[in-house]
Amino acid sequence: MKKQLWLFLSDTFDSNFSKEDLSHCLGSYHLLAYHEKELIGHVSVVRGSMIVGDKPMYVG
Repeated sequence: MKKQLWLFLSDTFDSNFSKEDLSHCLGSYHLLAYHEKELIGHVSVVRGSMIVGDKPMYVG
């Protein structure tokens, strides 16, 4: 998956997408969209938390 995702994003950003950029995308939840075995889309959500008042809330 990682190689396919990097190739897709590199192509999307006209080869201006480094392997370091890819490392910032990993570690989250991913959804890959395919059409006839070709990767055509990608979404990722990074889970985090924040304090609202005195209550921790999960976001992302």
